[in-house]
Amino acid sequence: MSVMEMSHRGKEFTSIIDKAEADLRSLLNIPVDEFAVLFLQGDATSQFSAVPLNLCSSPHDYVDYLVTGSWDDKAAKEAVKYLHICANEMIYGIEFKDYPTPLNEEGLLVADMSSNFCSKLVDVSKFGVIYAGAQKNVGPARVTITIVRRDLIGKSQKNTPVMLDYKIHAENKSLYNTPPWFGIYMCGLVFEDLLQ
Repeated sequence: MSVMEMSHRGKEFTSIIDKAEADLRSLLNIPVDEFAVLFLQGDATSQFSAVPLNLCSSPHDYVDYLVTGSWDDKAAKEAVKYLHICANEMIYGIEFKDYPTPLNEEGLLVADMSSNFCSKLVDVSKFGVIYAGAQKNVGPARVTITIVRRDLIGKSQKNTPVMLDYKIHAENKSLYNTPPWFGIYMCGLVFEDLLQ
């Protein structure tokens, strides 16, 4: 049976998504107890809305953005509790070699790593959220990989749409709705190859 014919609720696809997650965790040393790995539909641009909806539950939550180019500018316009960076702003050729630390001791570092995801080792423990559109480095378009520190899950605003709520996706192991299963399968093959 082709992966395109599989039910996303069947044991065959469950083994595909579980292996893709396990390989990504191994590749980036992502601790199971500390971070959830979500395979989401759409693109990294959706995370411009999802991040503030999930992390800023109070009007007193503050956000810092380093606007280094087009992508950070778009993300900054979506939210007004964390320091957001685009790890590699490819339009203007700006890549962080060392990641900044939020000035606020309680602040979080959130990074769009779409264009350099899995291209080098990253200490995920320094981040609250990492997200990446798969199409730049690890798979086809329409898959977004989001790595969220577990203590941040479940703090979303009351009006957060279900499809942007990290808690819903984490509780359902990225299977709340029909996932982009072929894209996840392809990402899994890339992770497997990178591990070799």
